[in-house]
This record gives sequence, structure tokens and C-alpha cells, in this order.
Amino acid sequence: SKAAPVPVFRRRGIREGHFNEMLADYFASNILMPKNWVTEKWAETKDLGHMADLFQVTEVEMWIRLRTLGLID
Repeated sequence: SKAAPVPVFRRRGIREGHFNEMLADYFASNILMPKNWVTEKWAETKDLGHMADLFQVTEVEMWIRLRTLGLID
């Protein structure tokens, strides 16, 4: 009999709770900061603090979203 499949995140040594938290954060960032809105507003402002205020998130969260979208290095 074959062994039960192991989720990829467990094989890589990431705890399930940590993985679920990362998924929840990713989902929330997509809801709170939609790609098209962030891209449009970033082209207008190029100001991290202003963007964070517009989307009512922390500057760190906005910075992560901008990086994820490839808008900043």
C-alpha cells in the first residue's frame, strides 16, 4: 500500500499554521489592495506613505504589495 501524500508545505519543513497564515495574508492583500487600483495610484503618486494612507494599510504592507506587483525593487 502507498503512503498518504504529504502536502508540499510539510515536505519543505513549513508548519501548516505558518503556511495558512501566509495564504490568509496574500488573500487579504489582494482584497484590500487590488492590483489595478494599486498600479493606477502608484503611477500617480510614487509615494509609499500616501499609498498606505489611501488603502488604509501600514507602509510595510503597502511596500510588500508594491514589491509583489513588481512596481518597486
